[in-house]
Amino acid sequence: MRDQAARAPAALRPALLWGGQTREEAARVLADVRAGRHHVVLVSPERLSNGPFQEALAPHLPLSLVVVDECHCVTEWGHSFRPSYYRLGGLLASLPQLRARSVLALTATATARTQDAICSSLGIPPEGVVRDAPLRANLRLCVAHKQQEPNLPSAASWAVRLFTSGPLRDCACAIVYCAFKDDTVALAAALRGAGVPAAAYHAGKAHGERAAVESDLASGRLRVVAATV
Repeated sequence: MRDQAARAPAALRPALLWGGQTREEAARVLADVRAGRHHVVLVSPERLSNGPFQEALAPHLPLSLVVVDECHCVTEWGHSFRPSYYRLGGLLASLPQLRARSVLALTATATARTQDAICSSLGIPPEGVVRDAPLRANLRLCVAHKQQEPNLPSAASWAVRLFTSGPLRDCACAIVYCAFKDDTVALAAALRGAGVPAAAYHAGKAHGERAAVESDLASGRLRVVAATV
C-alpha cells in the first residue's frame, strides 16, 4: 500500500493507514480523513471494522467508491489466511458506516468460478464484469526443470541455478514466492551464498524489516526477494 500511495497522482491526495504507523501517526491521518483533506484512503480490510476509522468516514457517506484490490482473496484463502477479506462483502452490505455508491473489485488471477464467487460476495451483477485477455505482451510464461544440487534443499538448488547460470542469470529484479516462511529464509540464504543479493520477506518480520526489504528491492540493492504467497 505504501508503494501505491507513493505512486498515486498528487491530485488524489492519498492517505495511508498501515500497521507500521505509531498510534499518534494513525490518529493524525484519521483526523485528516475526517476533515476531508484526502480524496483516497488506502487501508487493509482489517481496518474496516475499526471504530475510529468508521467515525473518520462518517462525514463523507455515502462513499463515492470502494475499491477491493486482490479481490480473489474474498473467496480464495480468505476464510483462513485473511478472514477480513472473507467478511468484506458482508461488512460493505450490512454496515451503514461503510455504505458506498459503487464497488470496484480488481484481480489478475480469478478463474471463472472465482469470478462468480467474488460477484456473489460483493454484490456485483454479471453485467458489471469486465474481463481482459490474461496473456499480454509484457508477460512471459516459461517452465524450468529444477535439478538437485548436493547439500542444498531442492527449491534452493533450483533458484541458485536459475539466477546464476540459468534463464534468469541476467534478471535484475525478481520475487520468488514460497509456501512457508522457513522456505523464504532458506532460499534467500542459499542465493546470498551464491553471490546473489537476496532477502526473505514474510509476515513474521517486523514492519521496519519488511519496509527495508521493499526499499532495497526498489533501489536495486537487492536482486531477489523470497516471499510467502
